[in-house]
This record gives sequence, structure tokens and C-alpha cells, in this order.
Amino acid sequence: ALPAGDALILPEHLPGQLTRAPLETPGVFTLPPEGLDLEQLEEELIRQAIAVTRGNKSQAARLLGLSRATLLYRLEKYAIGDGTGNEIGDARA
Repeated sequence: ALPAGDALILPEHLPGQLTRAPLETPGVFTLPPEGLDLEQLEEELIRQAIAVTRGNKSQAARLLGLSRATLLYRLEKYAIGDGTGNEIGDARA
């Protein structure tokens, strides 16, 4: 309860569950207890983005939150084609 005549609500006026910081803030993804192979995950997500965009590298880069140049670097790193027979770095997509 608020003290009489006090219009300002302070942390001590709130229940404990509202003032304690959570132990952990859940993210979009949860790391499995056994860990994961980050490069394998990255490669798979790049392959999926290329497939979904039918080889359009600019669109795939946007889906992944990457610059097109970074996507081209990673396509070369993982030796991933664009699914249409175009070479990596081909200017047509």
C-alpha cells in the first residue's frame, strides 16, 4: 500500500516478483545443453535462404541480416552454389 499523500510509486511499493531481475532473459534460440556446431548451423541457414529465394543472393542476404558481400564470402567459404547453376559471386542474381 502507498503511504498516505504519496503520489509517487517506488520499487518498494511493488510486489517482489516485479522488482527482481529475471535470472536469465530468454532469447529467440536456446543453446542445447550438448552445444552445437555453429558453422554447420550457419551453412544450413544459408542453404535454406538460397533455396527460399530461388538463388537470389540479395534477397537471401536480407533474410539472413547480412550484406550481400558477406553472403558472397560465406557462399564461397562453404562452397555453396545458388541452386540455379550460377557460379558463386555471379552478378546475375
